[in-house]
Amino acid sequence: MPQHLNDLDTPAVVVELDRLEDNIARMAQLAADGGVSLRPHTMPHKTVGIAQRQLAAGSTGITVAKLDEAAAYLEHGVRDIFVANEIAGLHKWRRAAELQQQGSVGVGIDSLAAARGLSSAASELGMRIPALIEVDTGLHRAGLSPGDAVADLAEQVVRLGGLELRGVFTHAGHAHGAGSRAEVERIAHDEARGVFDSANALRARGLVCPVVSVGSTPTICAGTRPFAIALRHVGAGPAIWLVGQITLPFLDGQTPAYGAARLGQQIAGCDRPHARSAIVTCGNEELAVWTEGDAIRAQRVGHTVQLVPTRQLE
Repeated sequence: MPQHLNDLDTPAVVVELDRLEDNIARMAQLAADGGVSLRPHTMPHKTVGIAQRQLAAGSTGITVAKLDEAAAYLEHGVRDIFVANEIAGLHKWRRAAELQQQGSVGVGIDSLAAARGLSSAASELGMRIPALIEVDTGLHRAGLSPGDAVADLAEQVVRLGGLELRGVFTHAGHAHGAGSRAEVERIAHDEARGVFDSANALRARGLVCPVVSVGSTPTICAGTRPFAIALRHVGAGPAIWLVGQITLPFLDGQTPAYGAARLGQQIAGCDRPHARSAIVTCGNEELAVWTEGDAIRAQRVGHTVQLVPTRQLE
C-alpha cells in the first residue's frame, strides 16, 4: 500500500481519520444539544465504515439517495434507512417492498400516483413501507408546497394499505449556492418554517406527524440558532431528524478546519508558456472553486498535488 501521497495513483481520496471522527462527534453533539435525532446522509462518503462510525456516535439511522444504496447498507447490518427521494416504476416499488424484509427502509413521496404504486406493491407482499412526504422549501427540485398541499396528499396516503405515513421531510440544497451567511440563515428559516407549517397542517386535520426531517450542511452549520429556534415550535413529541453531515470537503460552505478528506491529483498539463491554470486528473464535480497563481505555475506535468477546500461563507 502506498505510504506517501506521491506514490498514489490519482485521482484518490485521502481521509484524515482524526478530522473525520471529530466531525462526526461534532454533528452528534450538535444534535444532542438540540434535542433532536441525527440521521446523516451518506451521499458525501458512500462508505460502510464511515456510516458505522456515525451510527456508533449516536445516529438513529442513515439517509441514502437510492434503493441500491439502501440494499448495500442492509447487507452490512444497517437496519434503519431513509431513501430521501421519490421512486417510480413497478420494479422499484416492488423492490422497496421487498427490502422491508431486511429492515426499515423509508421512502419519500410527493404524488398520489407513487403512493398508490408503493401501496400496491407492499400489500401484495404483506409489507408496510414507511413514507415521508417531501416539502419543497425553495430547492424546487421535488416536493409539494408547504401546508395544505402536503396535508391533502397525507389524507389520501393514510387511506392506502401497505404504507405507514411517518411525517414530512425537506432538503434545502439550494443553500450550497448561497453567497453569504445571512442568505444561508434566511434559507434555514424558510426550511424550518416550511416543515413547521406542513406538520401543523397535518395535525389540524387530525393526522399524526411523528417525524419532521430537515437538513443540509450549510443550513445546519451557518443557520444553527434560527434553525433550532424554529424547530422547537414544531409541536410536542416529534422526532426531528437532522440529515446533514460534515464528513468530506466537497460541499460549499465547509471551512478548512473541518476538511476530513483531500483529493490527490496529478498535473496533466501546465507547461504552456504564460500558463495561468493547470489541468488535473479529476472531474469538475469534485471542485467548487478554481484559483490561479504562483502555486499552479510552479507545478510540472506528473506532479501530485493536494486539493484542499478553502471556501468559507462570509
